[in-house]
Amino acid sequence: MHEELNQNLIDGIVAINLNKILIESYSYKTSNKIFYTNTNVLPSSILGKINTDNTRNYKYEIINNDFLVSATKCILPSQLSFAYAVAIAMQANAENIYMVGFDGYNTSDEKQQQMIEFIRILNGKYNQPLTALTPTTYQVKNGSLYESY
Repeated sequence: MHEELNQNLIDGIVAINLNKILIESYSYKTSNKIFYTNTNVLPSSILGKINTDNTRNYKYEIINNDFLVSATKCILPSQLSFAYAVAIAMQANAENIYMVGFDGYNTSDEKQQQMIEFIRILNGKYNQPLTALTPTTYQVKNGSLYESY
């Protein structure tokens, strides 16, 4: 987790990468923030290292070129935490999703391509507004940190 961020601005933490969860498990255990992950895929060695009282299980499945949101699970086109976070927000009926710090990766980076593909799939299936409040390379609505939302 990013300790330099104002923790009052963070409602929850989302992670689906097992290596990242293992590396940051101490932060998840000591944090009072809700931690969203698919606990069904976590080995018991990791489950014992996180605060399960604050953990919310939201299942996911990876299926190329697909994105689907339901009350108990989602389908993601790739193992992208951003896609998982968007699914959780949509499942909670978020009207808007604001992006800060999504400047993008190098054009040849696989994560850049995954983000572009996810946004394309999202826009094709759902009318879920994404608004970048800081500069971004992604094809989303541009807003400003200084506007009132």
